[in-house]
Amino acid sequence: MSQDTNNGESEPGGLMSRVRTPILFLLGLVLVLGAYYFLYAQKKTNYLVGRNLRLLASMGNMVAEAITSYDDFVKNQSKTLEDVRGLTRTECQVNADEAKAIRKSMADPLFRLRGTGLELAHVFSDVEPSCYRPDTAKFFSALFASKGAFDGVLLAKTTGEVVYQHQVPDLGITHLGVLLAQAGSGDSKKSAAEEASSFSSAASYRNVEIGGREYKLFIEPVRLPIGSSFAGGIRETWLLCGVVAADKFVYESLAISSSLLLLILAPLLLAALAWPLLRLRLIGERQRIRVFDVLLLGICSLLGVAILTLSLLDVYAYAELTSVSEEQLRGFAADMASQIPKEINVARGDLADLQKEAEASRRGYTADQDVSEARKVPPSWNRFALIDEKGQQKLRWGKRASRLLNVDDR
Repeated sequence: MSQDTNNGESEPGGLMSRVRTPILFLLGLVLVLGAYYFLYAQKKTNYLVGRNLRLLASMGNMVAEAITSYDDFVKNQSKTLEDVRGLTRTECQVNADEAKAIRKSMADPLFRLRGTGLELAHVFSDVEPSCYRPDTAKFFSALFASKGAFDGVLLAKTTGEVVYQHQVPDLGITHLGVLLAQAGSGDSKKSAAEEASSFSSAASYRNVEIGGREYKLFIEPVRLPIGSSFAGGIRETWLLCGVVAADKFVYESLAISSSLLLLILAPLLLAALAWPLLRLRLIGERQRIRVFDVLLLGICSLLGVAILTLSLLDVYAYAELTSVSEEQLRGFAADMASQIPKEINVARGDLADLQKEAEASRRGYTADQDVSEARKVPPSWNRFALIDEKGQQKLRWGKRASRLLNVDDR
């Protein structure tokens, strides 16, 4: 009797010693996963910061290219800009230096941001300079579309004065210096303008508060062919800023992909569902197996097999989708490779025909002619021009008449 009693008393301690190892293993696994998730969130945060700053730099490059393209569009006009769609003539409020720069630029339009609007000054032939205002919202809206990366985009001077706001008019941001000073980003003795200008040397981001809500303000200095005044050939530094709500940024940095989530949860669920099997393995000789244990064992086994099957099917579907995508890309690349020589031969034939037609048309060309004619060209060409050895266009055909230019610097 005493021996049986001792065995019965020692059995709970033996069970605990058997269970201790799997419990410690699960705790260690949870700690490892927690540490990995923490490092993953840190890495994701650094990636998002770098991505947002790169996105702002790309926006700045697109704005500069758009202004350059608009510059070419204005230069190619064969008449004044009165009838050009999207341009509104305004009064030229310029000082002596600006008037001199406009005269010196002649056909090259100059751009400036005055107030919250974009303006350009242009001289056609020898007439007085004219100033026009494009639709700033239409000009910048497509360039500042961040596809959800930012809640809004700001364009500001290095002094901190905001000259354009995209998608954030309700926030009422007029100056960056006040926001940065409130964020405690620098010396409290600095003025608002000095606080903003200190960010014109390198990209950075700060936590700011707007209307009682926390935001992250990303600042990227960019050089644009726009001045605060009309000055030819000068690129000024501007601050291109992206605003995103802090809670949205945190949620995005903590988010993980569904594939990674499945990779983490599947082993944990399988380990939890394996507990009835482990309990059955560790059960003592004098402990009975209840009906509930049998039912729990069957249900967990069924769920474990289901999870394992779904995981294997997901891996198979991913591999199959990757294979199909690669096959489609290879087919698309092969089609492109076969079509390129054909399109080049068609373009060569069109060019030869255009050259023959141009030689015949040049018989009526006069030396003082400086405007091309509107003439239909083949669909594979937008414009056709004959250029001499000095880079001067002698003949140019396109959908509309335009001025003959010197393109030696291109």
